[in-house]
Amino acid sequence: MRSAAPHPESPGGLALASSSARAGHLAALGAAAALCAALATAMWGALALAADEAVRQASAAPSAVLAVELQGSADGGALADAVDAAFPGVPMLVERTGAGWSVRPDDAAVGARHLPALAPGAEVLAEADGISSVEGGTGWALRVTDAVEAARSAGLTALAIVVAVAVVAFRELARLLAGVRRSEDVLLLSRGSSARRLVARTALEALLVATPAAALGAAAGSLVAPDVAAAFAAAGATAVLAVLVTGATTASALRGAAGAERTALGERTTRALGASAVLVVVAIAAVALWQARIASASTATATNPFAVAAPALVLLSGALAVLVVSVAVARGVERTSARGRGLGRALAARQVARRVPAFATVVLLAALASGSAVVAAGYAAAREGAGAAARELLVGADARLPVVGGAVPAAPVGSEAAAAGLTVPVELGEDEALLQILDSGTAAGVLSDGGGAADPAALTAAIESELPAPGIPDGSRTLVVEGGITPGVELLLWVLDGTGTLSDLPVVDGRAELPSPAQDARLLAIDLDVSAAETPQVEVAIDAIVPEGSGEIDLSSEWVPQFDAFPDLDGQVVVSGAKPSLELERTSRDDVSVRLMPALAEEDLPLPVVLTSGLAERNGLRVGDPASLRFSGSGRTVEGVVSRLTSVIPGAGLQEAASADLAGFADRQLRTAEDVPRPDVLWVDAADTQALTALAEREPAAETTLPDPSDRALSAVPAALTIGVVGTVLLTAIALAAVASALASARAGEVAALRAVGVRASGQAVARASELGAAVLAGMVGGVLVGFVVRALTVGALVRATAPGAPAGSGEGVGVDPGLVLWLLGALAAAAAAVIGLAAARVRAAAATAVPGEGARVS
Repeated sequence: MRSAAPHPESPGGLALASSSARAGHLAALGAAAALCAALATAMWGALALAADEAVRQASAAPSAVLAVELQGSADGGALADAVDAAFPGVPMLVERTGAGWSVRPDDAAVGARHLPALAPGAEVLAEADGISSVEGGTGWALRVTDAVEAARSAGLTALAIVVAVAVVAFRELARLLAGVRRSEDVLLLSRGSSARRLVARTALEALLVATPAAALGAAAGSLVAPDVAAAFAAAGATAVLAVLVTGATTASALRGAAGAERTALGERTTRALGASAVLVVVAIAAVALWQARIASASTATATNPFAVAAPALVLLSGALAVLVVSVAVARGVERTSARGRGLGRALAARQVARRVPAFATVVLLAALASGSAVVAAGYAAAREGAGAAARELLVGADARLPVVGGAVPAAPVGSEAAAAGLTVPVELGEDEALLQILDSGTAAGVLSDGGGAADPAALTAAIESELPAPGIPDGSRTLVVEGGITPGVELLLWVLDGTGTLSDLPVVDGRAELPSPAQDARLLAIDLDVSAAETPQVEVAIDAIVPEGSGEIDLSSEWVPQFDAFPDLDGQVVVSGAKPSLELERTSRDDVSVRLMPALAEEDLPLPVVLTSGLAERNGLRVGDPASLRFSGSGRTVEGVVSRLTSVIPGAGLQEAASADLAGFADRQLRTAEDVPRPDVLWVDAADTQALTALAEREPAAETTLPDPSDRALSAVPAALTIGVVGTVLLTAIALAAVASALASARAGEVAALRAVGVRASGQAVARASELGAAVLAGMVGGVLVGFVVRALTVGALVRATAPGAPAGSGEGVGVDPGLVLWLLGALAAAAAAVIGLAAARVRAAAATAVPGEGARVS
């Protein structure tokens, strides 16, 4: 039994009847669909592969290992069950290590899809039954998660550019197809066919062509980056987009075909609608740009569709502006050429001006392709620097090492300098901030400037404070205390050395041993424990503190008790003489200690502090105002005076922060508290990258500015943008070939007519190449200008979204990677030249054999 043939008036019958005659245009539509699907699959797949690789790298690092101690009778089986519950669905390795256990992700099987379960896993495991303790954490998973989300945000931006170009390409290819079918559609309409049926015919053609083409394209894209989900999504979305755009374009063309003889009013109305559409696109682009600025400030680009689409929309608006200008220029050239001599030049200008819709396709796509090339090159130029600046601001220097026990180690081998510091969370008013207490003497040459966002030299100069403590001769190892002291009174010397280590040294038999030879050391305070004095009447007269060897500590300034630190003996102490000397009478067993320190003028007591501008602004503070910083969770305060405002402080990243001098902090705290928090961090200036890499390998706990797994997750973003630009170049070439083919069909009679009036075949080929070349050149020149504008307006926000922690201003400006932009523009020029050359050769061959027939004329 034979299957029934489609009815000739049905959409299927119309499609079968007419598609074979327009196979070239439909093939171009299929090629564009295949290319779009391949691009989307490759771009998204590359981002997914980079994300998985980042998770695997992070999982293989020592910081990913959790050291677990079990309780009582708990064994490995109980631990495995607890790990499964804490990390659901995540491949984890549980191993016995001596008396304990280690838990870490299986770096051979883990991927980005496991990140939601990895991030909270350590905290959940620590609360499980049978678990005594868990050392280590999964904070790395949070950093990688942020990087993956930022990469996906930028990937959506790259896809948005491709979608914008694809929509234009599909529309222009459909419009060319409708143009060559105009007479056919008018005939069908006159014979009673409906516009709806003709639209359905074209949409069915697009569906039959775009669906298999998109599937093939997605399969090809999967060869670059295998991702089944991305391939199916890309193929389906491309086919739907092609059908919708083609159907809408055909419907618009049929409305024009229905009224073949347009009135002047209708023509003006059509132009007004076109201008309105351009204004709508520009308005949407302006809103998207505004949203991108807001999202950039809050690092929420990934959740804001307008911000994600901002580069594509602004680029499309600029390309439309280039098109408007090009049309005006073309008409001006036509009028100028008409008054000159030479048929070829005048005819070429006339054809471009008269066939604006056809050449508009070339101009618009060339502008989009060249503009996106500049945007991609601008991102490539700014991303690496912004990422490095973000790491510098977060770490504070080339490397940051934890200090254990308050004793600051020497600078590691391979480093040029090091500076000790203390980092503590504090409160100022209602705000939370990070207080960076720095060694102002060494920090200037160690801290990073965060790509110019910070000024370490100005920062350290602003926190220098008055320090009346006498110096200790360099090289001193033992200090000998001379003078008259009531028996039983115990002395303690507070010494701060040049590394930032604060030591409280007991005096035994009149001698105090320094932990290491003194270097730039100072004697901050002397504590006296009088609780074991042999008599109630206590006298202390320290005549000298002499280092063994040579030299003497200058004790000639006035030394005064610090009753804020030890209030027990307030009112009972009588100070005598300029050196550390006092008398007191004990009246209670609670009379224990008194601290003597060199006198400090009241106006010098507030510690100079540097605040970030945002923190100062929210608290209404300016330079010279007092500022009281409270240590979070304790009663300790730092009474300071604002000495400088800055945008960022190295080591604090972009969070609000304050900075003060380490020596001044120790001195002021000893005047108000029994003890002082010791340094907990050592910032290191590495000699070179190799030394920094070696340091990171030797010190697993070190934080460095070397790229980490989170950077690996972002590494595919420049590649995705570049892939998108290459795709726009190929789409432009496809559309250009379709335009050339449509012009060749529409102007076949013109070739013979020009041959008859003496225009040689080579002249006609040059004229046709000039027409197409002028359109491509106009689009490229305008697109490059638009690209620089888009780069300046939007790439900064995109860069900061993909460089978490980058300072304000990162990625701004109009700089581009010159090698990349020249390569991409060269590819566009080469593709256009190849298509134009083939079109010119076709015209030349046709003109060489053309025979004028009836009706041959120049249109």
